[in-house]
Formats: sequence, structure tokens, C-alpha cells
Amino acid sequence: MRDLTIRDWPMFDRVVRDPHVCAMMLETILGIEVGRIEYIDDEHSEKPSLHGHGVRMDVFAKSGNEVYDIEMQSVREPHIARRMRYYQAVMDTAALPEGTSYRKLPESYVIFICDHDAFGADFPRYTVERICREDEGILLEEGSHWVILNP
Repeated sequence: MRDLTIRDWPMFDRVVRDPHVCAMMLETILGIEVGRIEYIDDEHSEKPSLHGHGVRMDVFAKSGNEVYDIEMQSVREPHIARRMRYYQAVMDTAALPEGTSYRKLPESYVIFICDHDAFGADFPRYTVERICREDEGILLEEGSHWVILNP
């Protein structure tokens, strides 16, 4: 019998289901204070439209005006950035009721914990945020954050 690691679904599920432990994990990954987790749903499903492609998030959590999608990625995904983009879009669509101002969109984090180096640059962590290529000093502050871990 071998010891379970975070990559094993029973251990991952056990860790993220506990709101206190989930908050500590998010704080460690993101380097920010998360606060009290108000809602956790493992294998959270969203389908943005009747004929659209749905998603099943491994873990969806909410704390105040912040939402988190945590994915355990044990299979190499050749289009991981597009997958993250789609998950982000689905989260945003679900978070903004009709007629609500865009400023009400919550701060959102899409986190992929991989058991491989998703981009092959040998970084243990990839933090992806939108920048203006013409002037990297322009901060868009649009509230979405993507983190890919390569532990």
C-alpha cells in the first residue's frame, strides 16, 4: 500500500472539502489572505448555454467577492491555456446576473495543479495575468488570475 498524495483524488477531495484547509491551501498557492470560505462544491458543473460546452470544475470555492476554481491536472493537456480561458469565461458568465454592472464581477482565480511542467520552461509556478504589450505599466485590473503549479 502506498501513501496518498495531493494528486490522488481521495486526498485532494479530502483536503479541499474542509473550508479551513481549503483556505490555507489557497493562501499558500496565491500568497494572499483568503478569509473564510463560504461555499465549496467539488465537481461543480456549469453549462453556459443549452447547446454550449459545459465544464465540471474539480473544486469551486467562494470567499467574499472572490471565486476560485482549483483543478488537479494529472493528464497532459495540450491546450491548457484555452481550457483555462474557457473555465474563466464560464465562471464569469455564472457570476454576473442579467442587468448587473461589470464592476460586480468577482475577483477570480483559476488554479491548475499539474503533475508535469505544462509549458516546459522549468518553472515551479506560472502566474498568468493580462498585460498591455505596448506598455506593461498599464495595469488592466480586470480581476482574473491564472496560476499553474508544477510541483
